[in-house]
Amino acid sequence: MIAEVPGDTGPRRRRVYGISDDGAADLREWLATATLDPGGRNEALLRSVLLGQLDPRSAALAFTTEAERHRERATLHEALRDEAGTKGSPLAPLRLAFDCGARIEHALAEWAQAAADEVRPARRRTRS
Repeated sequence: MIAEVPGDTGPRRRRVYGISDDGAADLREWLATATLDPGGRNEALLRSVLLGQLDPRSAALAFTTEAERHRERATLHEALRDEAGTKGSPLAPLRLAFDCGARIEHALAEWAQAAADEVRPARRRTRS
């Protein structure tokens, strides 16, 4: 699946390897036919269950912090996506992956903020 790249040496005359013709054919077949396994671990869902062990104020703070973390990651993915979209960028093959990452992070941020709003205790009215 891999082969030495003839005539190409890395630092300190190390051998450089790349995907072989057979490896590239197998990769194309896998990309065209494999189905994704949606049953992977989802840390956000696990946290949503376990944060119920905290008092409402602490859980709301944890969800708010998580929402901010997802917003920051979305911003990073957007910057990388934009860089990948510039002419001649070495990141160009990754543009769609960065776009997917940004969209996922925005969705997770929205969900975490909604969860924070839901678990946050209602403020009591004060008498004047």
